[in-house]
Order: sequence, then structure tokens, then C-alpha cells
Amino acid sequence: PNVLIAQTIGRWGNFVNQEAYGGIVSESFYNNFPLFIKNKMFIEGQYRQPTFLWESILNLIGFILIRYVYKKYNRNKRGDLAYMYLTWYGITRFIVESFRSDSLMFIGLKMAQIISIIFIIIGLLGIFGFFEKILKKEKPVVLFDLDGTLLDTAPAILETYKYLFSKYSNEEFDRQKQIEVLGPPLVDMFKKYFPDRDTDDLISEYREYNFKIHPEFVKPMENTKEILEYLNEEGYKVGVVSAKLKDAVIMGLQLFDLDKYVSVVIGFDEVKQGKPDPEGIIKACELLNHTRDECIYVGDSYTDILAAKNAGVYSIGYVDIEDRRQALVDTKPNALIEDLIKVKEIIKENKNSWTTDLM
Repeated sequence: PNVLIAQTIGRWGNFVNQEAYGGIVSESFYNNFPLFIKNKMFIEGQYRQPTFLWESILNLIGFILIRYVYKKYNRNKRGDLAYMYLTWYGITRFIVESFRSDSLMFIGLKMAQIISIIFIIIGLLGIFGFFEKILKKEKPVVLFDLDGTLLDTAPAILETYKYLFSKYSNEEFDRQKQIEVLGPPLVDMFKKYFPDRDTDDLISEYREYNFKIHPEFVKPMENTKEILEYLNEEGYKVGVVSAKLKDAVIMGLQLFDLDKYVSVVIGFDEVKQGKPDPEGIIKACELLNHTRDECIYVGDSYTDILAAKNAGVYSIGYVDIEDRRQALVDTKPNALIEDLIKVKEIIKENKNSWTTDLM
């Protein structure tokens, strides 16, 4: 739809060149027009209808309606805005062209109107999902968060934070803090709770302690292996996009022999912005040679779901900790589950497009 802005401006080039004008009108037609438009529309000894202006205005209206009304209130999947552009511009051009007197003709018909009809047909077919039905769809990529989604790392995370709080802070590591630290990057939490200490040093100490207690405190989430085996057997590509550093993700997967199911791992150190920025999800799709139209992201925190929405992919919120349910619900994921095996049921729905409302 942004092209409509360019076309809105471009029509004023037609005005300057005294082209794309309409039929003959009386001088009184321009009584309420600015004088510069009236003077410029005096062409070949006659006043002409300013069809450039009609199309310019309609293009601007179309941009506003598509970008700020249609996008907000309609079912928007990737491609819908382009289809709506074709429909709107096709209708606009067809109508305006009927008033023009300098149109290019083709076998007795106005060429622009023929093209406009084609635009309208393609746009409407796209809006109503025709192309989704006839085009063969690939199986969706399934991406997972790690902590609290594939692996139950919460005990190890909390134990590590407890160790750091006891060593460097006078604050109590209470339940509110315990809920808050599960999900966000270490950098954000350390800056908040240990502002006087060097963040890089804290991260190194955290990782050393956390890695040491992994075998004792970490375990797979219920049905993790079962769902990964199913996806592997059915030919789905699987990836992990995590707020952890990549080596920590790989270590956790290898600890339970889960790495053999995962084709791509994107860690916090491989992106410029962590979740809820969509960079990690987008990068994983690119590495798997897959579009975001066919992508599912499963996560247990509100930042996971927001990242999925920002990427325009289908989001599944996984509720394992009851205290975090409402935060997940508030982000409005496409689906909410309490058991990873439910991913199998969702995938079996075989949707025409695995995407979400674009933000």
C-alpha cells in the first residue's frame, strides 16, 4: 500500500506535464479550485477535467484505509495488504480512466482499464484465499524457545540467581523476582538488579555456576522428546531460538541427546536485538530456507509470543508455570497449550497458512 503514496505524488507530475487529463468542462467548473490548477488545466484552448487530481486523492484515501483501517480490523496475513492494494488501485484506475480523454487504446478498449480489471481479479482472489488453496504448501517450520519450553531449566536458573543474590545483593530473591528472571536476557536482569557490578563479569560467573549445576537441576519438559521425535519422523524442520547464548543452548540439548532433532540454533549472541525483537525467528527461517508464512514458534513467555507476532508467524504459548499464564494470555497467542504433545494436534489442523496478524 505504500506505493499509493508514490502514485499520489506521481499524479502531480501529470499535472505539471499537462497530461492524464479528462474531457472538456466549462470555466465555471473551476470556480472553487485554486487558480494554479485552473490555469494549468487550460489545455489546447479548452478547460479539461483534472482526472490527475481525482486519482491522486483516491490513492491517498486508499493508503489511509488500507494501512490504518483494513490492517487493524481485518484478518491480515502476509500478502493481504498487497492484494488489497491491487483491488483498490484497480477500482480507482478503472473509474478515473473512464473520465480521461488521452488514454492509450488497445483493440478499441482503454488499456489501463483492461489492466485494472486484471488487478481487481487478482486482488479479490488473493483476499479470499484462492491462491492459498491451489498452491502446494510446505510443511511449516517449528521453532521452539529453550528454557521452560523444551528444557525445564527454571530450577537451575533460580538456583543460579539465588547464588548471585546471596553473594552480591542485600535484596531478597523473592517470588516476584523469581517469576521475572525466567525468560528475559541475563543482560537486562543484571542491569536491573546488579547495577553496580560489571555485567560481563556477572554473565561469566552465572554461566560457570549454571553449567556446573545443569546435570543436577535441568531436565526435559514433559513430552519434549516425544514431540521432537514426531516432528522428525513426519519431516518437519525444527529449530531453537533462545535468549541464551548459543553454546549454552547446544549444551542443554546435548545433555539429553535432543540436538539430533534440531537443525538450527539461534542464540542471543547471534542477534543484534533479543526477543521480543523478531530477528532470531526471521534468521532461523532464513537458515532453514523457509518463509515466515509457514512457521510456528512455541514459547513459554510473553516475550516469546511478542517476538512471534512481530515476525508475523503462528504463535503457541506453552503454560508450565501457572503464575505466568495471564501474561501469556494477555499477548493473545494463536494457541495456548499446557502439554507439548498438543503441538502435534495443532499441526494436524493443516492450515492453509501458518501465520498471524501482522503488527
